[in-house]
Amino acid sequence: MVSGVTGIQVRETVPDPFFDAADEVVLVDLPPDDLRQRLNEGKVYIAGQAERAIEHFFRKGNLIALRELALRRTADRVDDQMRAWRAHPGEEKVWHTRDAILLCIGHNTGSEKLVRTAARLASRLGSVWHAVYVETPTLHRLPEKQRRAILSALRLAQELGAETATLSDPAEEKAVVRYAREHNLGKIVMGRPASRRWWRRDAFADRLARRAPDLDQVIVALEEPPARALAQTPDNRPFKEKWRGQIQGCLVAVALCAITTLIAMQWLVTFDAANLVMLYLLGVVVIALLYGRWPSVVATVINVASFDLFFIAPRGTLAVSDVQYLLTFAVMLTVGLVIGNLTAGVRYQARVARYREQRTRHLYEMSKALAVGRSEHDIAATSERFIASTFQARSQILLPDTNGKLLPLTHQQGMTPWDDAIARWSFDKGQPAGAGTDTLPGVPYQILPLKSADKTYGLAIVEPGNLRQLMVPEQQRLLETFTLLVANALETTDADRQRRTGASRQRARKYSQRSAGGTVA
Repeated sequence: MVSGVTGIQVRETVPDPFFDAADEVVLVDLPPDDLRQRLNEGKVYIAGQAERAIEHFFRKGNLIALRELALRRTADRVDDQMRAWRAHPGEEKVWHTRDAILLCIGHNTGSEKLVRTAARLASRLGSVWHAVYVETPTLHRLPEKQRRAILSALRLAQELGAETATLSDPAEEKAVVRYAREHNLGKIVMGRPASRRWWRRDAFADRLARRAPDLDQVIVALEEPPARALAQTPDNRPFKEKWRGQIQGCLVAVALCAITTLIAMQWLVTFDAANLVMLYLLGVVVIALLYGRWPSVVATVINVASFDLFFIAPRGTLAVSDVQYLLTFAVMLTVGLVIGNLTAGVRYQARVARYREQRTRHLYEMSKALAVGRSEHDIAATSERFIASTFQARSQILLPDTNGKLLPLTHQQGMTPWDDAIARWSFDKGQPAGAGTDTLPGVPYQILPLKSADKTYGLAIVEPGNLRQLMVPEQQRLLETFTLLVANALETTDADRQRRTGASRQRARKYSQRSAGGTVA
């Protein structure tokens, strides 16, 4: 870098590991004019050498550029020290020591305009930037078109230089603030739809400002897609898959309410009404834990109606003889809804934690299995086994032969035949294709290149039983991590093969030289 600035090769250098391992670095900063004055006075070189140095290496432009490099290198070291210190417990606020941007991608604000605006802002400020999406329970009910838009926005942000992440939290603002404080990101960039309806909840920007008033906000105006178009976006899940769990939960809620009412009428007649209310609320908690939010709402309404019908005079009707019971019903309904909502949130968090633990375990087991693979066939079999268990998907690994033709290493029964032209395009360009991408998205499989830093070794073709498995951003990132592990294993195998080939050639060369020497003798 120094030689590129000055045009002179410098041999008196300090190795980077020596600099990084230093306990303390002291920057001795001297303005360029002062340094050139010292050269003229003969305080650095003798007279003849000083004149040549001033005309070449120590030109003022060179000194300004080298000064910037020294200041930036020292600032990066100080920034690393600051980040290490902020990792200590108790350091929660963002320190605005440098510009750093956090882009928030939402399910209705994940447009290309928002991502490119954040990238341009980061470029102008010369700052690092991150892009995050908060995975909430609503994500699993989004249409496929919106899920694909989220994936595209995250992928575009990564291509433009952002560090991307998918967070999980029922409260989006809590997850964003926590991530911003962990990474010391002081500017939050978010989109604002063109219009808002009066019945919508508070804007995300308002909730974020209340939780973290110390964070700067940059609002980008976006064009909101027509509501009719979003409503008509097809959901490719079958009816049974979409509603089976909800209907089952509602039926169980009705049955549990009936059982609770029968038990109370038979054995708990002498109990106070407040105790019966607690029993009904316990049923709401059970339904929320087992089946989620909407069945718990059904359970709450049915419990209030049952309590009024069977235990409040006049019995058998929804009328009440005492007005105070109206307040009891209202409180019972409110508490039941709140408990059900909170319990469903806890259930969602537990499910997310379980999924993350499974992902971590699968990554560890797959990396360990690939490490012992001796050949491409072993690597292909291992990757196909783990993809099947993790994504419930069939897969095949394609590698080029000596003529460059992509051939599968194993044969999977029941897989949809892939398009050779698209596979060749993905291999040559190093870009994914198929479902969930912008290239041939209508096919039931996804083609992922197996590439390392400088070479593409092959392709992975993944065909899930349900395409929505690939529409979840976290699942897509996990699949990309799997393909990276496979590419690294193929790279190691290729390097070992080249090493063995080189060693064999070396031995053959030595043998031929000895044979030639013996013949001459």
